[in-house]
Amino acid sequence: MIVGGDIYQLPYEDIKHVFRNHSRETRKKGRGSQPMANTSSSNSSIKGEIGNMLEDFKSDMLQTLALQLNTINIKRK
Repeated sequence: MIVGGDIYQLPYEDIKHVFRNHSRETRKKGRGSQPMANTSSSNSSIKGEIGNMLEDFKSDMLQTLALQLNTINIKRK
């Protein structure tokens, strides 16, 4: 992709230019429709986060219900 060396040493504008040219060359070769990254790892991390949030919510709800039941039981006595 870049013959001149490490890309991280280039200024931002030069990096944009390199990637634009690479994208054009890729489209000309017919490979532009291929996805650049696999989104399944991103989806699974989001699902993991949502799962953790739901577990936290469930724990909070159960704790709240337990406190309310204890309060009711104390008032009955």
